[in-house]
Amino acid sequence: MLAEKLHEYLPWWVVKTKPHQEFKAEEALKRQGFNTYCPAIKKEIKQRCQFAIKEQPLFSGYIFIIANDDAKKKFI
Repeated sequence: MLAEKLHEYLPWWVVKTKPHQEFKAEEALKRQGFNTYCPAIKKEIKQRCQFAIKEQPLFSGYIFIIANDDAKKKFI
């Protein structure tokens, strides 16, 4: 409950990732204790003459985190 209240006052930050590494970056940040958000869409793609549904980030190369100004310094 207290953590939810604190998130109301913390800003969202946009973090640029390496190309096609959004989900790996999100997992790494979660292991470090950050609350992350990576919106994704399911897209039908053709692989080896077959169609497959693959989850892809909505904003390629970016994820979002909730953090205070002190945590932001880790990224600069």
